[in-house]
This record gives sequence, structure tokens and C-alpha cells, in this order.
Amino acid sequence: MTLTADDLKSTLITLANIPAQREASLGYLPAILFTKWAADKADEPGFLDRLAITEKPVYKTDENPKELVSQALRDPTTYPATLEELGAGIDDIRDVHHHFEVLKHTIRTLSLFKIGDMADEEVLKAFDAYLTKMMKLARTGAYCFQPYAAEIIGKLAGKVSEAYDPFCKTGDLLCAVDADTRIGSEPNPAVRTIAEVRSRFCGKRIDTAEDPISSPLTNADGTLKTFPLVVANIDHLMGPRHREKNPAVSMDVHGRFTLSPTDWMDDAVMLLHALATTADTGRCFILSPAMLQGGFRSLRPAAAAQLHANDWLEAVIRIPGSKNLLHSPTGISRDLQLHLFNKNKDAERKGKILFIDAGDTASEEEIDKICETVAGYKEIPGYAKIVPLEEIIKSRPCDLNPKCWTTILEQRKAFDKEAVRKEIIQLEGKRLAVLTEILDILEELKTE
Repeated sequence: MTLTADDLKSTLITLANIPAQREASLGYLPAILFTKWAADKADEPGFLDRLAITEKPVYKTDENPKELVSQALRDPTTYPATLEELGAGIDDIRDVHHHFEVLKHTIRTLSLFKIGDMADEEVLKAFDAYLTKMMKLARTGAYCFQPYAAEIIGKLAGKVSEAYDPFCKTGDLLCAVDADTRIGSEPNPAVRTIAEVRSRFCGKRIDTAEDPISSPLTNADGTLKTFPLVVANIDHLMGPRHREKNPAVSMDVHGRFTLSPTDWMDDAVMLLHALATTADTGRCFILSPAMLQGGFRSLRPAAAAQLHANDWLEAVIRIPGSKNLLHSPTGISRDLQLHLFNKNKDAERKGKILFIDAGDTASEEEIDKICETVAGYKEIPGYAKIVPLEEIIKSRPCDLNPKCWTTILEQRKAFDKEAVRKEIIQLEGKRLAVLTEILDILEELKTE
């Protein structure tokens, strides 16, 4: 039986719906799929060297899941893979067996495909469909995979030598960037595996680290490295909310943001950290849910004032979330904001911010329009507005909603008192005439 790319897409989506998908599917399915892909393409000249795989992987359906994926991935997910490991801390043995059977079912199902015969872009499309489904199933993950926004960032960023994403999540932003070297940090091992797998399906390798403040992202003297391009999606992803495991806390190890136990916000610290790792002449692209406004609304007044004083913010763009992720189960809008920071703004752009309200249409035409508007730094009534920084600081320093700044207010017409007086007299005359007619009819009814 011949299985097509559409068959693979449908199968991955089906596997995503199996119970225990967070541990079994999100944790292992990407790694299992990658191992199958690598095993099928292992005989292709230069393939294993390109993926830095030393030995030819073999896809065996009876092998331990962890041992299977470790053939192709240097740092496989750390999820348990044996019944003994799965049973740690679980009271009901039925849950353990179910989890293990989900993993084995995934391995057996994917063994039906000859993935090496499919074009890499077809495998990527199927994998992205799976990710979209997974993010819809996750209550807090719908913002974290945004290929439409990634495409916009890729076109706006252009060609660079190095690109860094301190919160790379699924790696979609880095994969969209044209860079010689891509570096990302992601503490969640399952999500880090997704980023590594997806980057290889794209042919755009990402070198990953476990967190954004340790080696290899620090210099010999302990200072943070900086990059000519930093891209970041600062929304939260599924994971623990405990303070000691929170990335906002770990990023303050250098004491840059003066966090206190009662005063800290993840998105604000993520924004400041991304800017801190941007080179003095570099650019930084911050993607976030519209409700977070790029972290600006969570900044302390002094920090917001300092950012405005630096005059790094070049443009703010409102765009829709990617297809199928536009709305959450709670009905909250999935609009996104994209903030473009430039630490070396052109002279004609200094002291100004370009606001673009790109509306609700996700299309290639809209992407081209956004890029042309940013490149030309031009105004379009009701769509793009250039606002002096002084006006923003004076009126709404932490309100960077493009819709507010680009909305065209209707001009009030001149008030002609005499014309209005004549109109009122005419209307009053008509009202009296109708009232007189009604009274006449009532009088006739009485006589009858």
C-alpha cells in the first residue's frame, strides 16, 4: 500500500489526539518521526554527515523508545521510556501501561511509511499540521507556533550572519530567518527536540542550549554574548509556573532587571533580556500576544522611559495569529503584535515610531504590503501612521496598540445654527400636522 504525504499528515494529527499526548506525543512523536526519516534517507549521499549522525540509524518497532531516538538525536528527550521509569510516582498501573502503549503504537504506526521517498517540504507540512493540532489542544500553547508571523519576520530581517532566539520554543522564528548560524535556547527538553527536528526538516539547523544565560551563550568573562539579530516570541509555553523554575527569574542572575519577590513579570523580563543580547548595531524582533503588547505594558515606568529614551523602537505591527490558532477556547482574540527594535536607526527614522494595523487577513499579499510599508517607512491612511516619540511619551508611553494610533477619526462638520433652527421648525410643523390629523380621526370616531 502506497502512503502519501496527506496520509502522513492525517496520521500525525490522529496520533496527536491520543490521550496522554502531552507526554507521549509531544515528548516523543517528533523524535520518533525524525528517526524514521533519518533511517529511510540514510543511504542518500552526504545525508548523515549533514545531520552530524555518525552511524546509520535503524528503525526497529520492538526497540525501547528512548534507545530508538538516541540513534539520530544527540540529546533525546528525557522522558521515561520503560515501564519502571514510567511507573515512578504513578499510583494507577493502568496509566503507566497506557502511556507505554501510546509510545509503542506511535512507533508501529510510523513504520508503515516510507518517509524517505517523500519530499522534505511535504514531511515539513505534515509535521507543521501536527504542531498546529498540538498547540490547539494545549491551553497555554496556542501562541507559541506562529508560521505566518515567522514568515513576516524572515522577510523583514533579511540576510544576517548570526541569529539568536532566547526562547526558541518550536523554532519557527529561527527557521524563517536567513542566517549563516542559528542559535536558540529552550529549557523544555520536549519542545527543544521539536525545534531541532523542525529545523532539520527545513534544512536550517538550529544549535540549541538549555537556557539563555549559561554556556555556550556567555563569554569567557561571564558576560552575555550579543548578536546582530535577535528574534523572540515572548509568550509562555506549557510548563511549570513555579518561581524557581521560571525563566524570568533565571535570567536575572546577572542582576540586570532588579527583580523582587513581589514585583516581576515574565514578558517584561523576556523583552529586556532579548534587547540585552542584541548587538549595539543590531536589530531585535519581538513577537507577542496583543494583550501583552510586547511586554511594554508590564514594564516599570522607569524601564519604559529608558527604552523610549534609547529610541530603539522602530515599528509596531498588529497581525493576526496563524490559521487555526486565531482564537482560544475561551474566546480570547489571538491577534499578535510584532515590535521591531533597531539599535542603529536611520537618521530620518530617529525620534519616530511607525505603527501598522495589518488587519485580520493572513495572506502573502498582506506580508508584501507590510514589508513595503516598513521599507518605505510611509504612512497609509487607516493602515500605517508615523508618530513622533514625543507625542507617545506625553500621551500614552506604555500604549503601543497600532489600532489606536492608526484609526482615522471622522472630522466634525461645521455647526450651522440657522440651518438647524429651520430644520427643527419644519419637523415641528410636520409633527403638528400629523397630530391634528390624529385628533380629527378620533373626533369622527366619537360621533359614530
